Amino acid sequence: MTYTKPLVTVICLCYNHANYLEEALTSIFDQTYPSLEMIWVDDASTDQSVAIMQKVLASCPQELRSKIKATLWLPTNQGNCKAFNKALAMAAGKYVIDFATDDKLLPHHIAAMVQAFETLPESYALLYANAYLMNDRGKIYQCYYQVDKHQKAKPPPPSGQVYVPLLAQSWICAPTTVFRKQALQTIGGYPEHFSFEDWPTWLALAKNHQFQYIDQIGVIYRQTTGSKTQRMYALPPNQHLQDCLQICQDIVSEQLSEPEKQAFWHRLRYFVRLSFYTHHFALAAAFGSLLKKINGLNLTTNIWLWLASRQVKVNRLYRFYSYLRYTITPFLVKLFRCKTHEYKSAH
Repeated sequence: MTYTKPLVTVICLCYNHANYLEEALTSIFDQTYPSLEMIWVDDASTDQSVAIMQKVLASCPQELRSKIKATLWLPTNQGNCKAFNKALAMAAGKYVIDFATDDKLLPHHIAAMVQAFETLPESYALLYANAYLMNDRGKIYQCYYQVDKHQKAKPPPPSGQVYVPLLAQSWICAPTTVFRKQALQTIGGYPEHFSFEDWPTWLALAKNHQFQYIDQIGVIYRQTTGSKTQRMYALPPNQHLQDCLQICQDIVSEQLSEPEKQAFWHRLRYFVRLSFYTHHFALAAAFGSLLKKINGLNLTTNIWLWLASRQVKVNRLYRFYSYLRYTITPFLVKLFRCKTHEYKSAH
């Protein structure tokens, strides 16, 4: 009996990715996994993205062109969630990948993820892996999850029932995720009423499904200026933080178990701090009110809330601290390790 490999739908979402498009699309063409279909979506880019996609489409061999199921050039910007859902409605694959066209897939990524998915029961809705982080200049500077000398995550992030850990923190490397399409459809796809998709989608799936971490590096994740992570730390107005408040209000309205409450304390305390650092003082108070409802206030959080109530502005100081912690310190640690290795090799 011949085993037919399950079809994987790669939804390629583009918005002003002209500088990275050819590399990104080539990384899908170069996948070792054969059973693929692609849906290309441009969300009303204002650069040359559509022209580049049309050029790639016209120049690629028929064997590759046949894998491109559809191209959607949206006339007005819909946002990631709506754009993705339009393509999801067309997807025929058993598994679905949301691929941002400023990232790159490593050649083995899809094959390894499908192989793992096929060994798991249908209760598993999402698989994720590790990624290399790349800056605007195209330089890889670290892994998303810290790795040992064998490139294995240390410690490995959670697998199985992950709803409680997700209440505490969004720790999943989003560009590496592969969804079971049926599970994604049961929650209605991405939440179109929010400005971002990952955390609310993961929470909705994790309530009734399991997740699995696959210990491989499968994606090159580009950290660009204006990325979602950077928008999260933007000064007012910040729609991302507003949406986070709505998500948190929905969660608090549910009947939370004690472990769920304690996990959610961490997340709400983080949002209080973030709102304070970014001068969203009213939002800080709103997150504080949610903490009070689930008995999560502590001395430190009360201090942040007191400072927020007096609108103490520390954003510049916070950005300088973040730069030291997340840019300068890792560079110095890496430099120290290299020098230590050189010294040991010389002696």
